Amino acid sequence: MDENPWSLVPSVGLSAMAGWLMQVGLVTVAILVHVSVERTLGQLAFAWFCSAWSLRYLTQRLGGREAQFGVSRVSSESSFQERLLMDTAVLAAFTISALALFFGVDGWRMFLAAL
Repeated sequence: MDENPWSLVPSVGLSAMAGWLMQVGLVTVAILVHVSVERTLGQLAFAWFCSAWSLRYLTQRLGGREAQFGVSRVSSESSFQERLLMDTAVLAAFTISALALFFGVDGWRMFLAAL
């Protein structure tokens, strides 16, 4: 099973510039949310930081580059289990932090309860 090349976040050749543009888009979204919704700046900054950190990992993996999330480094040469574990953890972190960014901490809990 270690030889399996499949990954949750496959390399699609995303450029580093496209990754930075996605980060700029995320900052723009955070600013728009801050302007349009009454939310504390600390809560918004924390949600943005978590989503930006996980987006950085995802864009590196989509570009086929070595990605780091915390202390773990993941590349195409990493074992299938390591890629699967890290990709799952980062996708979950990005989803939760993006929901917290858009809906607020209390809002994403209600959103998940509705599912």
